[in-house]
Amino acid sequence: LKPANELWLFPPRFFVIKPTLKNFSDLFSLMSDSWIPFSRYIFNTLFITAAGTLLHIVLASMCAYPLSRYKFPGSGFIFTVIQTTLMFSSAVTAIPSFIIMSKLHLIDTYTAVIFPAVGAPLGLFIMKQFMDQMIPDTLLEAARLDGAGENRIFFSICLPLVKPAIMTLLIYSFQGIWNS
Repeated sequence: LKPANELWLFPPRFFVIKPTLKNFSDLFSLMSDSWIPFSRYIFNTLFITAAGTLLHIVLASMCAYPLSRYKFPGSGFIFTVIQTTLMFSSAVTAIPSFIIMSKLHLIDTYTAVIFPAVGAPLGLFIMKQFMDQMIPDTLLEAARLDGAGENRIFFSICLPLVKPAIMTLLIYSFQGIWNS
């Protein structure tokens, strides 16, 4: 929103003295002559961010439920692997992700950007920990005694109880995918 004459003031000012939208109109007019219009960049960013965030929340909550509620062989090992993968930043995993997407012939597709974001371990960790702490086993047992199936328990009991974790995950996932 800063006009060009305010960009080079010394000392720099945090607040804009005379805000203007001229920079945006200049950007759109400059990009309208380019090979790819600026609206395409905006669409790509919004689509990838929305799809990646939604799929990440759905996948993380659906995977966290059995990890949290059932003790099966290897569940402890799976959770340890998830905790271990939290140590690696996206910068460290960028090259392996590129190689995998290249071998899957997904380069230059939306899927190549969305898949790594959907499989991020932070969402699964947050959802599992929240389900462990906030959903009592007695509540799920009561639902089973009343005849509720696993799908009904998950969608009608678990998901409403983990709304704070879903909102937290929404913020983290949205910010991470937007930045990438």
